[in-house]
Amino acid sequence: MHRPDSLTWLLVTVSRPLPALAFRLACLVVFCGSLGQAAVLTPEIRRAYDHYVQLTEARMEADLGRGVYLWIDAEPALRADRYQRLHSGEVLFEKLVTKENGRPVEAPGAMIHHYVGAVFVPGATLARTLAVVQDYDNYQRNYAPAIVSSKLLERRTDSSTMVLRIYQKKGLSATVETNQVVEYRRLDAARHLSHARSTSVREVGRSGEDRGFLWAIHSYWRYWEKDGGTYIQIEAVSLSRDAPAGLGWLVNRFITSVHKDFLHHMVVSTRRALTQ
Repeated sequence: MHRPDSLTWLLVTVSRPLPALAFRLACLVVFCGSLGQAAVLTPEIRRAYDHYVQLTEARMEADLGRGVYLWIDAEPALRADRYQRLHSGEVLFEKLVTKENGRPVEAPGAMIHHYVGAVFVPGATLARTLAVVQDYDNYQRNYAPAIVSSKLLERRTDSSTMVLRIYQKKGLSATVETNQVVEYRRLDAARHLSHARSTSVREVGRSGEDRGFLWAIHSYWRYWEKDGGTYIQIEAVSLSRDAPAGLGWLVNRFITSVHKDFLHHMVVSTRRALTQ
């Protein structure tokens, strides 16, 4: 007997009257099945992502050149409100998009996730902040449950190499191992920044199959000791698979939320580690 594929089954099923709960369950069946399929990181996708990263880094350097160190300083009209919200304990978080000549950079078959988050930690010094964020052997403690294991492989004066295992769970779960190189840059006595980039990424426990939850990530950290504490900002550009045809409305929402939630967790967990 011929069995229709999951997408055909869903389209036929929802063409009939269906209670809301049953419809959601039907969507979940297709959703889980689609994310169980292997995904392929093609050279074209990687080139598009690398180009996006280059454009983003060029914007960052331009910001530094015009005196904008933190993202919250970029729009003068919003600056006072943003600082007030940070001082009240709020986490500021925003989706960003880097454009080229006014147009988004396309990566067919993939999604580029770009977010920035910031917090203020009263009483935290720059030295204490750097000690926490560079304590790579204890990331599994400070950033649990998103990071389940971490290990420093090499430390130099201006860089480090580490390996992290990142656990992602939102309905489905995945563990991704990534090797990262972190480069440091001191601007002055109060400001320090770092750039972590993945050199390899693989999904653990999939027998060679990659579902494409995370293919690459660059994260840019900025620290500024002033106003009786330290401002911490993390901007991240990550790469993942796109949704199978016909399921973008459901799968893309799931994948995007995983990347957004991970960065938010890193911001909040850094503040928590500094206040314990």
